[in-house]
Amino acid sequence: MDVFRLNLELDKTRPVINEPVTFRRKDGGLGSTQIIATITDHGQTVSDIKSAVFMCIKPDYKYVRENASVIGNIITYTLNNEVGTCPGIIKTAYFQINGVVSTQNFQINVEEAISPIF
Repeated sequence: MDVFRLNLELDKTRPVINEPVTFRRKDGGLGSTQIIATITDHGQTVSDIKSAVFMCIKPDYKYVRENASVIGNIITYTLNNEVGTCPGIIKTAYFQINGVVSTQNFQINVEEAISPIF
């Protein structure tokens, strides 16, 4: 499993630059790529996270919305197959926290897989 560790801010005026999450379509199938995000607000640990939802807009303009798990200020989300149905760059991906606030955006690069012809 590929694991990507991100630092995400609730304060959008203090962007943290993260490497893009990258995976190839059809590699490993469901559960092959995991995001572990540490959430801060103005550089300080966030302590009141009760729930988190992964949200993104794919290159084909379809939305993905799925629950993520939370322990303290760490959000863990395993990408589902729906995220990888369309190759391209997902520029708008984030976590919605407690149904109210959201983290800064991060990027997901979905690379095309080569399909052999038999």
